[in-house]
Amino acid sequence: MKITRDMFISGPYRDCPKCKSENTFGVFIPISGSSTYQRECTECSHEETFPFPSIKKKVVYLDQFILSNLTILLDSSHPKHKKIKGDQFWTKLFEKLEYVSKSQAVIFPDSFFHKNESAVGKINFQYIRRLYEHLSSGKTFFPDYLIEREQISKHFENWLQDKKTDFTFSPENISFEGDKIHEWTMGIGISVSQTPKEDEINDLVERNKQSQKRLSEIWSEWKQVKEFDFIKNVRNEALSLRFHITNVVKFYDKQKELMLKVAKGEKVDWTPENIFPPTSKDLLDDLMRKCRLNNVPEPEIVQRISDYFSDYKSLLQIPKIKISSVMYANLSRDAHLGKTQPPKSFVDFEFISSFLPYCDAMFIDIESKRLLTELPKDTPSELRLDEFTQNIFTLRNKDDFLTFLDSIIDSIPKEQIKILKDVSGENYYEPYWGLIENEKNK
Repeated sequence: MKITRDMFISGPYRDCPKCKSENTFGVFIPISGSSTYQRECTECSHEETFPFPSIKKKVVYLDQFILSNLTILLDSSHPKHKKIKGDQFWTKLFEKLEYVSKSQAVIFPDSFFHKNESAVGKINFQYIRRLYEHLSSGKTFFPDYLIEREQISKHFENWLQDKKTDFTFSPENISFEGDKIHEWTMGIGISVSQTPKEDEINDLVERNKQSQKRLSEIWSEWKQVKEFDFIKNVRNEALSLRFHITNVVKFYDKQKELMLKVAKGEKVDWTPENIFPPTSKDLLDDLMRKCRLNNVPEPEIVQRISDYFSDYKSLLQIPKIKISSVMYANLSRDAHLGKTQPPKSFVDFEFISSFLPYCDAMFIDIESKRLLTELPKDTPSELRLDEFTQNIFTLRNKDDFLTFLDSIIDSIPKEQIKILKDVSGENYYEPYWGLIENEKNK
């Protein structure tokens, strides 16, 4: 096969401004993330370069069940395809997601929650991954523990100095791509991601079982509480951060125990839990470093950190801690009021409390929104989450989400639309209906 430069030139074609040939001045395939694009004549090789203007995309996070249903919509062989396709909402949703995404107006970041849930879900992992990477253009949010660590570390340093912390919620700060989350994603893009191996999937399944077991135990404890106090429960959830210290101490105690066994020649079970320290070790190391930078005497460091994790009023100023504490306290209220079954996992609590402040909108499940917004009437204003819950959508107000996307479409600058049409044609926003079928053919 002979590869020529012309193969990388495609429509929409224009008349060449130099040799005047008709419909020969095509688009040289751009690389995703470029700041410019190029046109080239297939006759005289005349080239011209045009700039992509700076843009700032809206950031919208989609819950896993949205991705699952959209994958089924696009997979004609799935047993539930006809049912999902029969609900016009999902077709309209995909059309509008494609429109705002291809218009470079919105980014739908993926996350490790998406990856893990897809790995153990009932839908083919490669298909659903193809969809979420398509919508995210490969832009991925940090793991939740890194976001928590960053917020606590920043807040702790100000706490040491008796200063108030002003948090800035820029999505660039929690994305592996940083400012590139707002780049133009047209043309060729490279995606490098591995399919989870069998032992990784088994580990996820086991962790989910342990999580469900722990949640059931906690649920039983909540149901047995005779006098329920929502505010007290919020405080207790915030104070549970003390387990950060406890977990690290337990890890080192376990390490000492294992080393003694090794010294005695005894058999040691080197499980991942025994080898790798908990993620909270990095947090604790970070807080100790902050203490030293702020001239806290070495003998006092552990006590200062302990005091910090005992100050619930300060801890509830941290966005991730505040959101998760309110949600868990509201969940315990459900148990107290007689709800029979707990949720299946902690996943929704973790991604919502981590990502919500950084997103322009979220589409989540109905129960999660209720736990965020339907609080006891006497809940004080400082514990309410009104500043974070303006654009939360569920299946209960799904038409409002379509309207929200329409409002974004209406606000796209004319100059941006002109460039989109020049690079990709008049129907640049046409949905990629063959996304999953093409993935199958691969």
